[in-house]
This record gives sequence, C-alpha cells and structure tokens, in this order.
Amino acid sequence: MQIFLEKRNNATSWARLLMLGAALLLVLLISWFFFLAAGIEPMAAFRIIGEEIFLTKYGWQDLLVKAAPLMFIGLGRCHLASQMRLFGILAQKVSFTWVHLP
Repeated sequence: MQIFLEKRNNATSWARLLMLGAALLLVLLISWFFFLAAGIEPMAAFRIIGEEIFLTKYGWQDLLVKAAPLMFIGLGRCHLASQMRLFGILAQKVSFTWVHLP
C-alpha cells in the first residue's frame, strides 16, 4: 500500500465563505426535511431552537458546555502542529478550527 501526498491549493477567502454558507444552507435544508418527515412545522422548530439557545441563560450555558470539547480539540491540534514544526499547517488549522474538524 502506497500513500501519495499532494499539495492542497489554498482557496481564497471568498471561496471559503461561500463554502461555509453553502454548508449552512445544506444543513438547514436537510433539517427542514427531517422536521417535515416528523410532522413538525420547520419554521416553528427553528424559532424555538433559536429562542432556547440564544435567549435564555441556560441555553448559553449549555451551548458553551457542549462547545468546550471542540475548542480543546482545536487547541490540541494547533499544539501538535506547532510541536511538529508544521507552521503552514498550523496557520490553516487556526483559521479553520471553528468550522472544520475532520
């Protein structure tokens, strides 16, 4: 078994923003169909989810508790890249830590 490494072309900031927006729209569209399949009105469900997360004190607390492990994973990846002296990868991982975790 052979492994081939290829250099990844860096995308422009507009392309990154476009892909992030497309991914968010895709998630909303897929969840829309799941809500319809469950017999729930999608807009009412999105409104309730948004109110519960962003307009209550418990919602913010719950959001931060669930996001903390992902933040630690991102920090660990940056630390590992810096220990391996992969500074180019480190710069890419820092910019994508919040949006992309493989």
